[in-house]
Amino acid sequence: MASICLTEYPIATAALSIFGYVLIDCTWTSVYLMTAEIFPTVLRNTGQGMGSTSSRIGGILAPYIALMVGQLPGLSITFPVVIFASVALLAGISMYWMPETLFAPMHQTIEEAEAAKEDFGIPYCGRRRTAETAGCEDEVEMENSKAL
Repeated sequence: MASICLTEYPIATAALSIFGYVLIDCTWTSVYLMTAEIFPTVLRNTGQGMGSTSSRIGGILAPYIALMVGQLPGLSITFPVVIFASVALLAGISMYWMPETLFAPMHQTIEEAEAAKEDFGIPYCGRRRTAETAGCEDEVEMENSKAL
């Protein structure tokens, strides 16, 4: 099936390859953005290094997973596709556990990061949160939650 797609539709194959490369490039950039915003200053370099290392390990393993079809008898092309799709789906779902950092101050120390109240809500598309949207009873509670 994959060989039919590669030989009969070369333009579609090229377009999907370029689209996948663009998505991979966006993901690579987001690793640097998220680690810079999530980790406090004293751990930012370590977080950047771990994010970069884990993405490079994935890049090293990807060709071996793709080549498993030709090396192991009885496997079809769907096996590596399922592995890649599962990892991508797991990464997308795990992003829901990342705190929202829009309009949040960057933490300088580990103690400051641990004491901060994390917002796991849906982003507000660039608008600042108000007492009503944050679920606070009044403006005083909203100001207190900002101070944390």
